[in-house]
Amino acid sequence: MKRLTGINMPGNNQVQFIYYNTDRADLPGDNALQKVAIKRNSVEVSGYLFDYQYFSLTDLRDFTYGFTATEAENARLCLKSFRKYGQKTAQLLDSAYVFSYNRGGSLGVPARNTPSMDHYGFFNGATFYPFDTDIHTYENIRNICFPLKRPVIGTISLMGAGVLTKIKYPAGGALTYEYESNT
Repeated sequence: MKRLTGINMPGNNQVQFIYYNTDRADLPGDNALQKVAIKRNSVEVSGYLFDYQYFSLTDLRDFTYGFTATEAENARLCLKSFRKYGQKTAQLLDSAYVFSYNRGGSLGVPARNTPSMDHYGFFNGATFYPFDTDIHTYENIRNICFPLKRPVIGTISLMGAGVLTKIKYPAGGALTYEYESNT
């Protein structure tokens, strides 16, 4: 997979993107961004370290959690936090920016490619069939394609599953997001 690994800038400055060596559980063949390094004259002067976790329906799993094949179908990577560091404090990290998300209530965060969505493509928790037989696949496609077979607008408690709700800043302040549906 092609990806951006660096940006060369005037004055012998460079931004380097470093990725984890392990595949993502939710997107095999892809790797999560581990670090952005800022270099001046080939010497790292600062950067950002990223920490992740996975949604797994109603649970949050550590980035290093070993998912079974069945569990991996419900895994969704999300950014847990990031920290800025500097040349003189490479070992001493600044406090992190910490992210909170809507965990989707009793249904949790939906699996990737779920057919349970409303007219706008938001998760609605509607019953769907497993993609195990031709008739179940047909029913799922029919429910997605025909407007009368699915709710036009879902509820915010379901459609907001997995969305960013809060950013906590290193200095202690926070920014909280509130969402509403299209009406």
